[in-house]
Amino acid sequence: MNQEAESHINPDSQKQKELIEKTEKTYNTSNDKLSTYQKWHLIVLSLALMFSMITAIMFIQQVKNLAEQARRHTEALELQNRAVETQSWQMITLQMNDISKLFIEHPDLYPYFYEKQRISSKDKIHPQVISMADMFLDFMDGFNDDSVRKLKGMNDNGKYWIAWENYFVDQFRLSPVLCARYKEVKSWYTENGVVDKFAAKGCSQSKQKQK
Repeated sequence: MNQEAESHINPDSQKQKELIEKTEKTYNTSNDKLSTYQKWHLIVLSLALMFSMITAIMFIQQVKNLAEQARRHTEALELQNRAVETQSWQMITLQMNDISKLFIEHPDLYPYFYEKQRISSKDKIHPQVISMADMFLDFMDGFNDDSVRKLKGMNDNGKYWIAWENYFVDQFRLSPVLCARYKEVKSWYTENGVVDKFAAKGCSQSKQKQK
């Protein structure tokens, strides 16, 4: 039986077929629209993910840049501190060398600072001896400076500080002239400073040995 004959026999069959075709077409169109939405949704998600990744990469790069800047800043500070430390040690060395040169150029001054020799204001060499004593006291007073105390080994228990302290205490112990001069001009120097500390130890030891 052909299709035309079938439609005459059952007229509702053609209507059902047309309804089915229409429904399928509508369904396919809906599927096409849903697919387009999904595609756009995926595109938006991809762009959002890409933006997040770019933001994360930029953030990581900024952190690296900040870390690099901090490292360079730290290195610069270390170099600056080393330069200051070197300069401070050079100043100490130069001052000590100046004092040593004076003893070489004027050996007659030596006994007044290392052999406990006393002096009278009437002595011809008195002005030179007093000037030398003032130079020693000024040199010692420089050890009050923070730039010196912050040097490696120059804190109260540092090995370099202990060595310098022993030297200055012995300087007072071996020089009644230095003790007497400091007593005269004590107000010129830092109150309760290192010179006062060195003099208190050295001069008291010198008096005890004289007894």
